[in-house]
Amino acid sequence: MHAYLLISSEIDDQKITKIALEHESKVIEFQIEKIEQVRELFKFTKLSLNQKIAIVIKNIDIASTEAQNALLKELEEPQEKLIYILTAKSLENVVSTVVSRSQVIEDLRSKMQDPKETEKATEFIQKSIGEKLTTISKIKTREDAKKFIDMLIFGLQPKIVETPQLANFLEVAENTKQALEANGNVTLQLTNFVVQTKK
Repeated sequence: MHAYLLISSEIDDQKITKIALEHESKVIEFQIEKIEQVRELFKFTKLSLNQKIAIVIKNIDIASTEAQNALLKELEEPQEKLIYILTAKSLENVVSTVVSRSQVIEDLRSKMQDPKETEKATEFIQKSIGEKLTTISKIKTREDAKKFIDMLIFGLQPKIVETPQLANFLEVAENTKQALEANGNVTLQLTNFVVQTKK
């Protein structure tokens, strides 16, 4: 993998440095918001490099879609001495092709503390079984299914102290996530999850 995407509510410079050190690379930071800045980056990446370089692009989620798409080819086929380290507050505004070309590293602590995750997860568990099945029917890919289960797990963990009966729900969610990671059928696993966690 030539690209890393760090997802965290705050930029973790220590993690960036750690990845660069693991690749024995010198860090060079570029700001990318517009396509013109991607073109400036390309001028650098076309140079012959005599040492390994980690190109750090912070807050890729605020870059325009056009800029992110332009960066994609470089992420797919960087020259041998280059790696990319991107940061974003969430995956929401990062184009899916950039995500798929990167090794995503999420800060689980920030996810667990995100009140939006708790709100979305709470809304889901309060739905009827029919409404839940309608919600999961819109989830088609394995990646989206894992993100959905993660949202439920991290969203509901802060509530387990006040609602101990959520422990069973979270256990089933963890089992579902493991099944999805083991290439279990997406629709079948999500349907089983809803059935096993019905009120």
